[in-house]
Amino acid sequence: MWNFTPGKDKVMGRMVFAILPFVSLLFGQWLETIIYVGKEPYSICYNSRSHKVYSANYRSNSISVIDASRNEVIRTIPDIYIPTALDYNPNNNKVYCTHGNTPRNVDRLLVIDGETDQIIADIPTGGGSFTVTHNPQNNKVYVADAANNTITIIDGERDSLIKRVRTGSCPLEMCHNSQNNKIYCANYGVWKQTDSTVTVVDGDLDTVIATVIVGHGPTDVVYNPVNNKIYVGTSEISISIIDGETDSVVGSIDVGFPQMALCYNPLNNRLYASAGGVVVIDCESNQVIAVIDTSFFIPCWLFLNPINNKLYATNFLLGQDTSGGIMVIDCESNQIVRTFSVKWDPWSFAHNPVENRVYVSAIGMEPPPYESTIYVIRDVMGIEEYFTFKPLAAKTTPTINRSFIDLPEGEEVRLYDITGKLIASLNEKRRVSLKGVKPGVYFLRIKKEKNEFTRKLIVQ
Repeated sequence: MWNFTPGKDKVMGRMVFAILPFVSLLFGQWLETIIYVGKEPYSICYNSRSHKVYSANYRSNSISVIDASRNEVIRTIPDIYIPTALDYNPNNNKVYCTHGNTPRNVDRLLVIDGETDQIIADIPTGGGSFTVTHNPQNNKVYVADAANNTITIIDGERDSLIKRVRTGSCPLEMCHNSQNNKIYCANYGVWKQTDSTVTVVDGDLDTVIATVIVGHGPTDVVYNPVNNKIYVGTSEISISIIDGETDSVVGSIDVGFPQMALCYNPLNNRLYASAGGVVVIDCESNQVIAVIDTSFFIPCWLFLNPINNKLYATNFLLGQDTSGGIMVIDCESNQIVRTFSVKWDPWSFAHNPVENRVYVSAIGMEPPPYESTIYVIRDVMGIEEYFTFKPLAAKTTPTINRSFIDLPEGEEVRLYDITGKLIASLNEKRRVSLKGVKPGVYFLRIKKEKNEFTRKLIVQ
C-alpha cells in the first residue's frame, strides 16, 4: 500500500487515502432506505461539491433535490416540462437537465446552481434531447438532439450557445476522449432511417472531424483512457472498437447478443456489456474472458462502484411487465454477490462516494400508476475485499505526504476521474499538489519502464 500516516497526513480537516477511506469488519450491500420523489424518476445525478442527489421526475414535471447525508428530499423544483437527462458540471457546480418547453416546441437545457438550487439559465437546444455530457477540459456541455440530428454545444462558464453541429440519424449516447479532447456520439437511427455511424467532434474547434462506420444501430459508447480506445455497443452481436488517435475502426468483439449498455472499469481495464448476460472483456486483448449468467433476469443498464470494484446491473425479469432487479457483481471474481428484487423497473444510477451509497431510480412502465422511488443501497467493503487490491512494488509507489503526491523518478502518471475523464497529466513532475482537487474517487495510471499500473485515489 502507499505510505500513509494518518497522524501527520491530515490536512485542513480532510484526509487523503489510498485504496479506501476505511476498512470495515463487515462487508456487503444492503437496501438502506427508499426515497419517494416525483413520478417516474427518469434520471439521477450526484453533486460532489454540495453533496446532493438530483432526480428528474418525468411524469411529475419536476426535479427533486436530495440531501445525500440524510437521504431526504430537501427541495422540489417545479414546472419543468418533461425533464429527462441530468449531468453535473464540477467546474462550476452546476446541474444540467434536458427538458421540453411546451408539447409542440423545441427542447431546452435547464441550468441549475448546485449551491442554491436556483434555475440560472434555460437554453434552447433542439428536439428529442435525451443525452447531455460535460467536457471538463474546456468546460463545454454537449446535448444530443435526436429529432434534429444535431449536437448543441454550450459554454459551461457563460451558459450560452456556442454552435450546433450535424450528426448522423438519431444521436443518442456520447462520451469524451480525454487524451485527444474529442466527443464521440453514437447515431442510433430511427424507423427507416437506420444508421451505423459514430460522429466525432473536436473538443477545441467544435467541428465534426470524422464519421466512423460501426455496427448497425449503435446503442452505447464508452471511452477507455488506458488504451485510448472507444467501444461502441451495437444492435448486432458485436462491439466495435475505435482508435482514439486515428478515429478508425481497429476491431470488433463478438458477444453473441445485441448490447443495451457498456461500462468500462479502469481498475482492471475491463469492459462489461449487457448482452443476454453480463459479458466481461479484457481490454488488453479485446477478448471475452467471462459471461456472467443472470438466469431469468435480462440485464440492461450497468454502473461501476469504483470504491470497492463492484458492478451494478439493472434487470428486467423475463416474462414480467413490471418486476425488476438490481444485481451486484464482484469485478474481481466475476460472481454475482447480491440481488435485490424491486417492484418496478430500475433505470438510472448515481453514486455518493462519501457514504458509499448507490442510488437507483425506478421508473415503472405503462399503464399508470407510475413509480416514484429511488432505492438507496449502502455498500461496505470488508477486509477480504480490501486485500484483493494488489499494492504496487515499493520502487513504483507514489507516496502521499500532507497535501502532495510524491512520484518516483521516471514515472509517467495521468490522473482520471471515475468516468475516465483526464484531470491532469503528471509527467516529468516529482511532486504534485492536491490543492484544488475536489473530493471524490480518482484513478492514477502509472507507467514505469514497460509496466503499467492503475491505482485508486480517494480524496475526502
